[in-house]
Amino acid sequence: VFRKYVMEGYSHREIAEQLQLSEGTSKWLLSESRKNLKNWLSFIDSEYKYGQ
Repeated sequence: VFRKYVMEGYSHREIAEQLQLSEGTSKWLLSESRKNLKNWLSFIDSEYKYGQ
């Protein structure tokens, strides 16, 4: 969902049709993906800052 929405420009309606999901589920999955990415980037940043 993240790739289709952010990188490929599909709407939630289009993603829902392609993946046989509801639009709400598509939105939720995008939100979860963004949270996971934010957490991962924060972890990488802290490892870089304190690992030197």
